[in-house]
Amino acid sequence: MWMAQQLLLIRCFEMKLLWLKDHDLINGPVHASVGQEAVAVGAAAALTTSDQITGSHRAHHQYLAKVLNACAGDGFDPLKQGLAPSMAEAIRTLMAEIMGLASGCCGGRGGSMHLF
Repeated sequence: MWMAQQLLLIRCFEMKLLWLKDHDLINGPVHASVGQEAVAVGAAAALTTSDQITGSHRAHHQYLAKVLNACAGDGFDPLKQGLAPSMAEAIRTLMAEIMGLASGCCGGRGGSMHLF
């Protein structure tokens, strides 16, 4: 169930990015990963919180899958708990980064293409 929720959340995030870009609300390129969500969710499920990953292109889905799993912890039940505040904050931080805002994970300097 948790993997299915991640797939949906990542797809919604990517679709919102494309909508924002279409309405000229994001300055710079947006390289969406629509259709690639399952790869990131499956790979992130096998990682521990101390594992580090680097996406080479279209990395939003990898970032989200990794951080959502890291925030979930053992025994997380999405049906009972919903998104934890740390998960919602990670999503906001990524969106801020892509929009070029200082509150982004790279201070707004990495944008869509250079997440770290």
